[in-house]
Amino acid sequence: MAVKFGATRVPDPTVKTTAEHLDVLGNKKILLIVPKANRKSIKGLHEVGGWFQSFGVETENIESDIYDILGDELTSWFSQLDRKLYAFSMSGGEENAAWQTALVYYIAEYWDTKYRGLDSLHFVANIDGKRCFRKNWTSNS
Repeated sequence: MAVKFGATRVPDPTVKTTAEHLDVLGNKKILLIVPKANRKSIKGLHEVGGWFQSFGVETENIESDIYDILGDELTSWFSQLDRKLYAFSMSGGEENAAWQTALVYYIAEYWDTKYRGLDSLHFVANIDGKRCFRKNWTSNS
């Protein structure tokens, strides 16, 4: 469709996104940001709030160690347990997990057009149906 409207090529999506269920979160929602392996920082973190706010979603940087918050679940999601992760609490927007995941995907692709180094974004919440895809990835990186 994009080529039809004048684009010379359509880029392949490069950032992975998933929706992940965690009972322990109750009614909290978390955006988990994962830079590419061996990166200790990522550009664009200061813009996350504005990007999400455009869609009625408020975000707040979580200062606590995300490994403490998400607990043992992360050990099945990542083989490098010292990997740098960033997390933001999320509130507002549609309560539907599919809508939240679509928004995260949209932001991930937009972020990737502006800055390099983003590996994946994950919408983590107490999701009806208990969806959890990260632990089933073929690569635990």
